[in-house]
Amino acid sequence: MWMLTVSIPPLAVMIALLRRLLPSPHRDVFLIGGVALLTMGGIFSWTLAALALHADSLEPAIARTVLDVAVFFGPVLTGATTTMMAPVTLLALRGRAHLPVWLGLLGLTAFVEQSIETITIFGSTGFTQPGAL
Repeated sequence: MWMLTVSIPPLAVMIALLRRLLPSPHRDVFLIGGVALLTMGGIFSWTLAALALHADSLEPAIARTVLDVAVFFGPVLTGATTTMMAPVTLLALRGRAHLPVWLGLLGLTAFVEQSIETITIFGSTGFTQPGAL
């Protein structure tokens, strides 16, 4: 929790500085993803810290329910990070904003990987089943 708390201001500054380098509307999409990332990190850490705070008196069924809710942090995190990387990826693939094409290809690869990973959270059988890869 302390590491997350200490990392929030530098991460917020980094997001603000990087936002300034992007053209509109790409900068706004990047900012929305960055704010979502910071917000979700806080909420997820509250969940885990709350479970750890009273671990000795916590009923297993309650802990399991809270952790089941926390499992969906992954897809929401994917949504936030892909929102941040989508504008940069698109600009790089289109040859705009003086970004290298390899950065766009890397972003596209990451987007495809994150999409496949998210499918495995919501699936229940076969390839889409959690842990099936």
